[in-house]
Amino acid sequence: MNPETAHKVTLWGLRLAEKMRVLPLVMGKVPSDPVEILGMKFPNRVGLAAGMDKEADTVNAFGQAGFGFVEVGTLTPRPQPGNEKPRLFRLIPQKAIINRMGFNNEGIAAGVENIRSATRFRGVLGVNIGKNKITPNEDAAQDYLACLRAAWPVADYIAINFSSPNTPGLRDLQAAEPAARLLASLKSEQSNLAAETGRHVPIFMKVAPDVTDEHIAELSRVFLDEGLDGLIATNTTLSRAGVEANPRHEEAGGLSGAPLT
Repeated sequence: MNPETAHKVTLWGLRLAEKMRVLPLVMGKVPSDPVEILGMKFPNRVGLAAGMDKEADTVNAFGQAGFGFVEVGTLTPRPQPGNEKPRLFRLIPQKAIINRMGFNNEGIAAGVENIRSATRFRGVLGVNIGKNKITPNEDAAQDYLACLRAAWPVADYIAINFSSPNTPGLRDLQAAEPAARLLASLKSEQSNLAAETGRHVPIFMKVAPDVTDEHIAELSRVFLDEGLDGLIATNTTLSRAGVEANPRHEEAGGLSGAPLT
């Protein structure tokens, strides 16, 4: 089956199994290993990264399957179709995947409505946000701020995706100066929203693995200076180390799976 079709069929099957309440029977008993981080109580330490449940419409099912937390998205201010297909490639012998999906999603408003309907989920819910492809980098902060405001009422934490390799120029925001400006804007709005709503929602930033030691040091200073709540490591990689023998290795996009680990 085509990989992207398989992805959609899997999510559909999970939603059906959740409605029939059979997932716990299939998955068995999930070990309890609770941990508290930044005031969030995770029922266990195994979570689902962003990119699987892009529309936030399968949250209940992933919770019933045993995930202690689910991060949905990436969601953007406006709906967008993503990149042209095919855009998802299996590298089976290397236990890897290359994708260049391009933030395909129905937009933050639709995602938030889906989250509101996930009333049976008992874990921690993260919302991963990004900018639209057509938004120039100099205006990127406005996209992130719009998503931050929209996600605030429903998110346990918010993840800033400024490291996907599949939106042209997005990783330029990881340079120290633009990262500092973006984070300062987000932290200011976080304070405003916390004062208005009486709840604190941590902000995490998701970084690329393709950074030098010098760049890591620069970003670390920015994150510490601006008071970033947490860090997510990592997004997919542009490296093809370990998969060169596969004919698919030349496909554009981000590599994940065993080689990235």
